[in-house]
Amino acid sequence: SVVWPETAQRGTETSGAKIQAAIKAGRITGFICESVASMEGVNKKDRAEFLSKQTVRPRVIKTDDPDFSPIVMAPDQSARPPLSPKFEDRLKAAVQLGIQVMMIPLYTELELPTSFFAKEPEDFIEKYDRVEFAIRKRGVGRAPLEKLGHEFAMRAGGTHAVGTIPDLPDYTVEEQNKIKKAVAEASDGDVVAAHFAFGNDLFCSEDFGKRSVLDDDSRAWLTEVFGIRFVMLAELAAMVTA
Repeated sequence: SVVWPETAQRGTETSGAKIQAAIKAGRITGFICESVASMEGVNKKDRAEFLSKQTVRPRVIKTDDPDFSPIVMAPDQSARPPLSPKFEDRLKAAVQLGIQVMMIPLYTELELPTSFFAKEPEDFIEKYDRVEFAIRKRGVGRAPLEKLGHEFAMRAGGTHAVGTIPDLPDYTVEEQNKIKKAVAEASDGDVVAAHFAFGNDLFCSEDFGKRSVLDDDSRAWLTEVFGIRFVMLAELAAMVTA
C-alpha cells in the first residue's frame, strides 16, 4: 500500500500514497523487518519443502571485523528458493523510497545488501530476545512453528532443528496449510520483536489474524506490557497530513 499505492487493495491506496509522500518528505521514517523476506519471501507452496530440507551444520558468520568470524550451529538453507522477481522488485523499491530493513538476530542464508539495513540500536539483541521470548511463551509468534516441528518429529521418530520440520514424504494438504500459516505467524512475531527493539514509535499493520501475535487480544497485551502503539493505515495517513 505504501511502496506501490497504485496496486494496493481497494480502500488503502489513498492512505498509502499519503504515507509514501511523508516518507519522501522526511516527515517520518519507515521500517520493515528482515523476516518479511527471509520467512514470508518463501512462496507458500514451497514452505513445507524448504523447512523440511534444512539440516544443522557449523557455519562461519561474516562480520565487518576481519579478525572476528564466529562459528555457530545453524540450519543449512541451501535448499532456499530465490525470492520471486516481483517480491525482489518490491523490496528494492521500498529501500529506494527510504524504508530501512530491521535485521533480526536469527540465522539465514538469504543475504540482503548491507545498505538495506538500519543501524542496530544499543541493547538491540537483549530487547529483541525479551519480547520474542514473551511472544512465544504466549503461544504465538514462532511458537506454532516450533510446536508443529515437535509434533512432526515425534511422528518421524527423530529430532529436528529449531525452526525446521522433519523431511516427511506424506504431509497432508491440511498439514501443509498449517505450515504456511505458521511461517507467516513466525515472521509476524519477529516483526513485533524487532519493532520494539528498535524503539520505533508506531506499529502500522492491517493484519489481525486469528490466535495470532497481531490479533486484538495480543495487540492489547503488547500495548499494556511493552507499550507498543498500533495504528491502521488510515490513522497513520491522518497523522502525517494533519
